[in-house]
Amino acid sequence: MRVIVSTCGTSVLTHQTPDEFRTLLNRLSNRQQDELGEHLSAVEAHIAQRRDQMRTADIETARKMSAELNGILGVYGGTLPPEARSDRHLLVASDTYLGNTCARIVADWLTANGIPDVQVCVIKNLVTDSLETFRFGVQELVQWCEETLPGHRKTYRIIFNLTGGFKGVQGVMNTLAHAYADEIVYIFETGRDLLRIPTLPLNWDPVAIARAHLPALRRLALGIADSSDIAGLPEVLVLAEKDDAGLSLVGEMVWQKAAPVLYAERLLDPPSPRIRYSPRFERQVADVIEPDRRVRINRAIDALERWLAGHEPPKSFQVKPVEGKHPTLPQVTHECYAWSDRDAKRIFFSLDNGAIVLEDLGQHL
Repeated sequence: MRVIVSTCGTSVLTHQTPDEFRTLLNRLSNRQQDELGEHLSAVEAHIAQRRDQMRTADIETARKMSAELNGILGVYGGTLPPEARSDRHLLVASDTYLGNTCARIVADWLTANGIPDVQVCVIKNLVTDSLETFRFGVQELVQWCEETLPGHRKTYRIIFNLTGGFKGVQGVMNTLAHAYADEIVYIFETGRDLLRIPTLPLNWDPVAIARAHLPALRRLALGIADSSDIAGLPEVLVLAEKDDAGLSLVGEMVWQKAAPVLYAERLLDPPSPRIRYSPRFERQVADVIEPDRRVRINRAIDALERWLAGHEPPKSFQVKPVEGKHPTLPQVTHECYAWSDRDAKRIFFSLDNGAIVLEDLGQHL
C-alpha cells in the first residue's frame, strides 16, 4: 500500500488556455476569491467549464489536462489497477482560491474513478508572491509533514509526486522527501515517462541537534532571535536576510521533529527576559508527570511570548483578563489556557513593566 503525496498547482485551469488568459490566471494564483475583483465572473466560468470537462475525462484526457493526475497515473503505469483502491492520496494545496479549487477538481476525478481515500490538505500561507509569507507557509508545510507522514510510514510506502504544483513548493518538497518519503516521482511537462528518484537514507539526530542549540532555535522559531543567537548556530539551520532571520528549511525540519520531544522533558527556561517564573509556578510544573501536559505548558509559554509581541495566540492557548480575583494571588491579572480537557488548567500571570510573571498553574476561576 502507498501514500502518494501530490503537490497541486493550477494546471487543470491553464492547460490549453489562451496565452492572455493563462497569464491572468498565473497573476491571480496567489489570491483569495474575494480578491479577484473584476475577473471573478470570467475565472468562475472557466472553472465551471474545466470542472465539467474533468467529470467526463478518461484517463488519457485526465493526464493531458492535469499535471498532478499525469504523475499519479504514471505511478500506476497509465491505468488504474484494482490495487490503486487501497492507496491513500494526499493532495497538498495552497490556501488560495485557485490552488484549493484545482486540488478539489483533481480529488473529484480520483474519487469518481474508484479511488476512495483522497484528501485535500490545504497549507496556510503557501503562496509565492511574498518571500516572508512563503517562509510562514514552509513552516506550516514542515509541521504538516511531521504531524501527518511518520505515522503512515509504518504501514505505507510514501511517494512524493512532484509533477504538479509551483516550483517553489516543489523545491521545498524535494528536500523534505529525504526525511519523510521513500521515493520522489516526476514527469517532465506533458510527457509520459515517469522519473523515479529514491530518497537518501538520512542518518541524523534532530533531537540531539536541537538540544545543543535549544534556546537559539526556539527563539528563531518564535521570531525573536538576535545576532547573538545566530552567531552560534550552524549556517544550515538559519535563513538570514539583512536584519531578518528565521529557521531555514533544514532548521524547520529539525525543530518540528525535536520540539515535541524536548518540550515533553521539563519546563524549559523562558524564551526571553520578558517572561519570568515564580517559584510557586516552577514547583507546580515540576509536579506534572504527564509528558503531553509538559508539552502543553511549554507551548503555552511560546504563545505568551508571541502575545507579548502583539500576535493573537491560538484559541487553544487563549489569553484573557481574569474574571474577579485570584483567591490567593491578588497580583494576578491574566490567564492563559494550558489545556481544556480533564482538569482544565490555566496559567495565571501578572504584568510587570512590559514583562509577565507566571504565578500559578491552577484550575480556571
